[in-house]
Amino acid sequence: MKTIIIILALAVVAVTAFKRKYEDRFMDYGVYFIQNREYAGVLTFVNETDANGFPIWKAPIIYEFNSNSSAQRWRLDEAALYTAFEIRPTKNENYVLEYVPETGIISWLTHWGNTKLWYLLDAGDEHTMIKHKRYDICLEATGNHAPVVGVNCVGKPSQQWMFKNVDAPAA
Repeated sequence: MKTIIIILALAVVAVTAFKRKYEDRFMDYGVYFIQNREYAGVLTFVNETDANGFPIWKAPIIYEFNSNSSAQRWRLDEAALYTAFEIRPTKNENYVLEYVPETGIISWLTHWGNTKLWYLLDAGDEHTMIKHKRYDICLEATGNHAPVVGVNCVGKPSQQWMFKNVDAPAA
């Protein structure tokens, strides 16, 4: 009987220790505005089509905040046992934010596998670094009305993001 209790206690401790505390604040998998610390703009989904109606893949861009814009709302989907997430624009949830290592471009899901999973790392002051699960790169804003890129994680303000829950009251 003592052995069973000890095993159950160890299992509870192991499961509790496995989930990292910082990610717990995102466990509701809600919808968020993702605001850059340096430029104060918001991550925005860009989806254009050519003359034939085929999608033109463009990196997300930093634009001024617009609470009515569905292109600025992002859903976090759990993947990799609560430690990594897929980031989807609510404007078209068939897309998933990905990193293409061959080009170094932030894009939308065109590959399968580990190109679409992201860690959320505490950067302090309620800001987060969005780090790729497989490659040592972070999302970085390059300016307002400019694309987001993937670069080495160094923690500068252009790599720090604040996740603001869409349903939360304005501060």
